[in-house]
Amino acid sequence: MPGVSRRQTEDLVPQWFADIGDYVTSVTWSPCGQILAAAANGPIQLLDGASGASLHQLSGHGFGTLDLSWSPDGTYLASAGQDGTTRLWDAARGVEVAVLEGGADWVEHVAWSPLGDLVATAAGKHLKLWHPDGTLYHHIQPHPSTIAGLAWNTDGTQLASICYGGIWLWLPGKADPEDGLACQDSLISMAWSPNGRYMASGTQGAAVQVWNLKTDQNSELSGYPTKVRVVAWDAKSRYLATGGATDLALWKFSPTKLAQDAPTVLEGHERIIVALAFQGQGPLLASGGEDGEVYLWQPTRRQPLGRGRHEAAISQLAWHPQDQWLASGDAEGQLTTWQNAV
Repeated sequence: MPGVSRRQTEDLVPQWFADIGDYVTSVTWSPCGQILAAAANGPIQLLDGASGASLHQLSGHGFGTLDLSWSPDGTYLASAGQDGTTRLWDAARGVEVAVLEGGADWVEHVAWSPLGDLVATAAGKHLKLWHPDGTLYHHIQPHPSTIAGLAWNTDGTQLASICYGGIWLWLPGKADPEDGLACQDSLISMAWSPNGRYMASGTQGAAVQVWNLKTDQNSELSGYPTKVRVVAWDAKSRYLATGGATDLALWKFSPTKLAQDAPTVLEGHERIIVALAFQGQGPLLASGGEDGEVYLWQPTRRQPLGRGRHEAAISQLAWHPQDQWLASGDAEGQLTTWQNAV
């Protein structure tokens, strides 16, 4: 494997394994870290975070679940699926409490506001905001094309959506976007920096667009051999990790400069990187590839610190809220949690 020294890379220690039977479409920890929620074509699994024991199987969506999002207090889990609905679940009891009609044949994205007062759903061109009791708060004007992603800023005052042609920034309750960030390309991935200053989006056209939301400055990060599927910010908004091939490109940011002239390139994966996740508090970055490999990196080192292995392509990564475990899911339904012992 090019670029990786086995002597400097420790094997990650698995905490537990679970099999949910099919391609893992979403994995997310409850805010307190006691429950791991995982989705595939079948029921949604609620698993004990420490042991992997099954707590509840939620009936999910008839043709599969596409996205999951927890309420900030961990009471409810929202799921979006291929039956055209978003469903809200009481996590402690394992029961459905509300069904939200998406407005299209499937709901691809769901995002609970950090304030806990609204749930955003994206179905085709339709963006809706809901109260936690399941009543509709606002149906935002249809987008010009299919919505490819949703993200709230960290204080819950703004919602961003992406589609072909740019990023839209919304204030809850307003029919028109507060701002629009134009891009003549198809945006397929997005990440809002934790400090709220930057918005990054990977494109179908093999580039990353980054906007400084304070100054409206825009920069295109190019040089990728293929579309940029995943982007992720570190906890201090200092580093942007991007995956557009087998190599991981790491861009450094500062308050006075949008990005360095060239990224640090981290080599290790033999197939395309499909998942990236920075720790919520610490400095570590996890990457997952179609080669089934999971690597842990420090932004200041070119060699990975740790390595884990699945038999199938990685599909999802999620850090525990206290950074003590990393959860990974793959294309054949295998879930693994890894101890953070590097």
